[in-house]
Amino acid sequence: MNTTKSEGLKRELGIFDVAVNVINISIASGIFLLPAIIASILGNASIVAYILCGLMFLLVALCFAELGSRIVTSGGAYAYIEKAFGPYFGFIANTLLWFGSGVLAGAALINGIADMLSVPFPMFSMPLYRGILFLICFVFTSQYTFTT
Repeated sequence: MNTTKSEGLKRELGIFDVAVNVINISIASGIFLLPAIIASILGNASIVAYILCGLMFLLVALCFAELGSRIVTSGGAYAYIEKAFGPYFGFIANTLLWFGSGVLAGAALINGIADMLSVPFPMFSMPLYRGILFLICFVFTSQYTFTT
């Protein structure tokens, strides 16, 4: 008999949900910025590197699919780590995930946007205007996040 309690959340994703999630992750991970950086470092081998990284990401996704079918609580990686190693390690994993994906990735993407804008508008290469752009981007995105 299953003694775990249900949280009342639907555990289902349709094809539209998955497609929108993939598009969101692709855009948010800098799909327009990272290929240029990788191509400048690796040259023609960058295509092979992308294929290998895609295969490794597929293995990670399969691991998450297996864990998601076995652990009924919501929370993703945080819930899986907490279930396996306890609440302290779950807290550490959640904090690192928040800092890495929320703060550092957001800052890197806005920095890339500032670099791209500095080509037609050289003022964005100056720290003052770059900082103002960062502030505007973070304020508007956090305002949108908290209101929806």
